[in-house]
Amino acid sequence: MAMYRKAGKIKRLQKRILILCEGVTEKIYLDSLKSTLNRQAQRGIEINIQQSRYSEPIKIISEAKRKKLTAKQEKQPYDAIWLVFDDDNRSNMEKLYTQAQKEGLSIAYNSISIELWFILHFERTAKIFHSAAEAENHLRKYIKQYSKTNPDTFKILAPYYHNVALPNAAWLRKQNNANGSKEAWRAKPITTMDLLTETLLTWYEG
Repeated sequence: MAMYRKAGKIKRLQKRILILCEGVTEKIYLDSLKSTLNRQAQRGIEINIQQSRYSEPIKIISEAKRKKLTAKQEKQPYDAIWLVFDDDNRSNMEKLYTQAQKEGLSIAYNSISIELWFILHFERTAKIFHSAAEAENHLRKYIKQYSKTNPDTFKILAPYYHNVALPNAAWLRKQNNANGSKEAWRAKPITTMDLLTETLLTWYEG
């Protein structure tokens, strides 16, 4: 059972999770999700959402390893560590996935950018976006004033989460024969953001 120190005392937690985000958009979205979670349950669960100091996933993995070791040394181990990053046309995705899995790190992944996950809140599509800018422009069909740092994005997306986004994300993985997340990097387009969000919701509802 994880623990953390507060005011000179040790408080026991049921769960402790670290989420390292590549970009500010991902952190804003996840912070907004966290703010809606059951306040009573939050007393026993710590969700630590941070924007990584780095933009390259290989360095984010190294940062996660250091934080994992520090937490263990301080007797505050994480029950789970998630990395949130995009493909962004990188050429070393297989190596990144292999290293992350070796370290016991989970990945919430978007094959071009997080805007793909946002688009799936409005439509079922297997369209391959060739750049983040292209995905952002497509999203503006539904959120006209969309920007990557808009704090209201989550509020706009939330009503479509359960009935539209979740089945669309699962459908997309099935289309690409990638129902699991271990080799999501092989499929385009794809997102596994829903696997992270559902993990958080399950912890709080459980």
